[in-house]
Amino acid sequence: MIFNGINNQKIEFKLLLFDRDEWELMTGSTTITEPYDIGLRLDMVKIEVLTSIFISDVNKMIQWFDGLHVKKSVEYKLFVLHNQLTFELLQNNADFKTIRIEYDGTLPVPGIGGCSEYIDDSLQKDCIECKLDNENLNRIIIELKNELYQSLESYK
Repeated sequence: MIFNGINNQKIEFKLLLFDRDEWELMTGSTTITEPYDIGLRLDMVKIEVLTSIFISDVNKMIQWFDGLHVKKSVEYKLFVLHNQLTFELLQNNADFKTIRIEYDGTLPVPGIGGCSEYIDDSLQKDCIECKLDNENLNRIIIELKNELYQSLESYK
């Protein structure tokens, strides 16, 4: 799914469908045994990251965007991916929502630690702001649900 930013920026958020060999190479596991065994490709303006994400994080994102869509009260900031990926509600108008999506690869990940000696794309920060109307919010919810469902189905 692609989020189009206010200043002609874009971010692609894609749950990946790996075959078992690719998955084993990336994670060391051939089956979904942990709650984070879904691949995620995050492609921002300056950053391209390939990692794994908690299934519960994807569900939190779906619920957060759904809350915005149906005009329920939501937290102003949603933290996922070990707090490295955040969605922040900047403006909450009736016709549109303005959000900031930020990836901060400089934050330490539990069990892995912080920055290494070299700086690559995964150890940088980047953010974009997006203005989303109800149609865009609905599209995001549907695409996230579809990608999550397809990802889980591919490992059965």
